[in-house]
Amino acid sequence: MITKKECIAVFLAILLMSFLLVFNNFQLDINHLLKFFVISFIIVLVSVIAKKITASNIDVEAEIKIWEFRRYWFYKQSYLKSPLPMGMLLPLLFAFFSGGIIKFMTFLQFNATALPSKVVKKYGVRRISGIMEWDDALIGFYSTLALLVLASVCSFINVASFPFAEFAKYSLYYALYNLIPFSPLDGAKIFFGSRPLYIFTLVISGISALIVLL
Repeated sequence: MITKKECIAVFLAILLMSFLLVFNNFQLDINHLLKFFVISFIIVLVSVIAKKITASNIDVEAEIKIWEFRRYWFYKQSYLKSPLPMGMLLPLLFAFFSGGIIKFMTFLQFNATALPSKVVKKYGVRRISGIMEWDDALIGFYSTLALLVLASVCSFINVASFPFAEFAKYSLYYALYNLIPFSPLDGAKIFFGSRPLYIFTLVISGISALIVLL
């Protein structure tokens, strides 16, 4: 289930991605705004739905929100009183300073919490009621996998009425940018949850990139 607050965050991400795609050479290509809005809508929604489905299957609730920056150092007290909305600031800064060349598609993060049904399940000889790093890694992995499959499939479709080549390319870019192992992005969740899974994700990302870009 997606809340009203999550819907707002997702909609803002779609709008921001649409802006990045129409902003080139310090100009806005308004003529293609609808096309890129549809592309952004589908890509972001696929990522979010994959997270929600994966979380539900492992008895976890994944809250979707704008990527926030709060902790600036390693000490416990090294936190900002008010988090910075990095998911909006960073893509805009890269876009404006590069004239639209760099489309930094890192808008959203997820916070996972255990559902009551998770408490009653056994993991080996233990009962674990909280969130494990592996849970975060799985959610991030399947979200990435969904985007890579989408990109690969779209790269083989050739229909004049819809720009599947661009759809494939930006699905791939969205997945790759969020694989950066930094802050609470999907890449960091996978990397700290399971190094082998992160390496495997990079391998299939490379294969998908070859399919889409070559």
